Amino acid sequence: MSHQSFLSSLSLTPLSSFSSLSSLSLSVMDSTSTFDTNQRMVGMPASSLPSSVKYFSSSEAPMKRKETKENEVENGGDDSSSGGGSGADAKRPVRMIPTRHSRHHIPSIAPHAILDNATDKILKSIPGTLFAYETRYLNQSKQEEYETGISVSYYQQEQIEYLLRGYSSLIPNSIVHLQSPKSPKHPMYNRENFTAGKIDFKEEMSISEMEKVVNKMIQLVERIEVEGKVYVELRSKLRSQMTQVLRQASHESSTSSDSDSDSDSDSDSDSDSDGEGSSDDDEATREAWKMTQLIDNYGAPPGPSAAMYDLTLDAIANIIDKTSNPISYLKKAAALFESSTSRNKLDQKQKMDVVNLDSIPTAATFNALIRISSNAAKESGKGKRHDEEVRDEAITNAFMAFDAMNHHPHVHLNSATFNYLIRTVNKFFPDCKAKGCILASLWDKCALAYSMVDENVIEAVLEVKTEDCGEDVHRFFKKYVFDRYDQEVKNGYGFPLKYSRNKKKKRFDSMLDVY
Repeated sequence: MSHQSFLSSLSLTPLSSFSSLSSLSLSVMDSTSTFDTNQRMVGMPASSLPSSVKYFSSSEAPMKRKETKENEVENGGDDSSSGGGSGADAKRPVRMIPTRHSRHHIPSIAPHAILDNATDKILKSIPGTLFAYETRYLNQSKQEEYETGISVSYYQQEQIEYLLRGYSSLIPNSIVHLQSPKSPKHPMYNRENFTAGKIDFKEEMSISEMEKVVNKMIQLVERIEVEGKVYVELRSKLRSQMTQVLRQASHESSTSSDSDSDSDSDSDSDSDSDGEGSSDDDEATREAWKMTQLIDNYGAPPGPSAAMYDLTLDAIANIIDKTSNPISYLKKAAALFESSTSRNKLDQKQKMDVVNLDSIPTAATFNALIRISSNAAKESGKGKRHDEEVRDEAITNAFMAFDAMNHHPHVHLNSATFNYLIRTVNKFFPDCKAKGCILASLWDKCALAYSMVDENVIEAVLEVKTEDCGEDVHRFFKKYVFDRYDQEVKNGYGFPLKYSRNKKKKRFDSMLDVY
């Protein structure tokens, strides 16, 4: 069949006859045409088409809007006689084009019954077996090789995120617990959509059980990090060996042609790279530097994603106030945060952050670390020295995350950032004028500079005992916060509306104020 005859056998229903673009449908108007309706496209069987795409013959074509209007007039404009079902179907054609992108769908959560077996299988695997670098990638360019690394690690990345969401659903008030409409904590929760027996969102859990869950999550993230490091180390060694082979082949070729010129070129190359009389230590140092360059010049290693770090940091934030060893989780959280941000810095340096969006941290990455600091127990019962170590680690983590978020090119401060930082300063700083000045500057920045005052920020400020922070500080908060606050006024709580016009912007989830 020629291209023109194929086009002549098809016609598009005019847009004016539909109420919206989603009603657009492709109809086969000539059923006697040589066009085979079982072969929807040239060389493509009907079974290969997506299930969401449907084609109609002339007898199956959806009813036009004009014909529907005529039927409504004949029926007196009432379709009650048809029971409301067939009449509604006749008025509204089948939707042909999906209008909701898959990225807006709720991510799937691993059933709890498979978590332990699937996790143990990954943790017990030998590094380099989950995904591996192959020699056929050596002929690719830097960007092509980076994209190949993303492709080969995609399956394991999705699997580990799937398991991490399953573990997160076990912890009450976790990010998965709050985001899923199947969770009673979600504002759009519907009990009828709850899948009993598969995803059981527990409201209570012992601290020992939660610690086991969080440790499993940390181990999964560390395991995929090791896999990515093995991948880039193998890539670097293969590329280094290939360079040495090419250099040796070039050297032998030049030797056979002219031994004298080869001697001169050898001395020149030695003076340029190693210097005359370089030792074995210098050679080892130079090779180590080359390996580091080969590792860093290709961006972040494949495997880990920002979602993995977000889920794990969020899980730590939900248990650190109950655990008996907060200092270990503070250090693990700082290490995870550093891994996430350093990966993004490598991608930014090589301009690969536009290729791999999964390496870009989110607001939850930064705010979760500050939240961990604000939730850490001030007094653990293990002595003054331990409490001071917790205090120092919590303050360091909180301000490190705040500074990194404030200077990040893609992620910006939001209401949760000020909420958790105010709580951290109030908890761990001693009552003094310096503490009051820091809190006053945070309030001023939140209210005037960013206009992000919300209910959580107000509650955090109201918990501060300003009278212990000096008379000037107390006078400031009394004038600009305490005397203005009115709980009965829901729109602004008595403050100028400009203080809170951006409170829902830059959130990790627009429906939740956690991050």
